[in-house]
Amino acid sequence: MIVGAKRPDQLTENLAAVDLVLTQEDLADLDAVSAVPDPYPDWGQGRPDDRLPLKS
Repeated sequence: MIVGAKRPDQLTENLAAVDLVLTQEDLADLDAVSAVPDPYPDWGQGRPDDRLPLKS
């Protein structure tokens, strides 16, 4: 992690983040908002694991 601060109070706040504990719900929320969308043209087709199985 790279910490940048211009003032001592910013450094104090940044260092306090070391003690932050995230819950499973927090991690799930972060995963959801940071998910990378499918690149074009796959976004229109879905991912292979999202497709229905072929009938034999």
